[in-house]
Amino acid sequence: MLKKVNAKLIAVFVCLLLAIATSTRGECEIVRKPVESSALSSAGYDAVNHVLEIEFRKNGYIYQYSNIPEEEYIGLINAESIGRYYNRRIKGKYPSYRKWPPRY
Repeated sequence: MLKKVNAKLIAVFVCLLLAIATSTRGECEIVRKPVESSALSSAGYDAVNHVLEIEFRKNGYIYQYSNIPEEEYIGLINAESIGRYYNRRIKGKYPSYRKWPPRY
């Protein structure tokens, strides 16, 4: 149990250091994987911070959504229609911000 707690704390600490070094908004870099969808081109999830990151196929915009349960991410990537799942279960339901292109 202690090893799990220490591993999580280390992961959070590393993530925060990376965020400070690479970002002005404090987000962590999330590795996205390609998805089969006409709406999204890739999706990734940070299980430590419960952040979902998606890239839209049409315009290349990248958004991060916070407070996403892991089950929601699993549901998204396994959905028959990823775009429909996103529109019904994620869009407008969780805090989000556009990561790319940045808004000034």
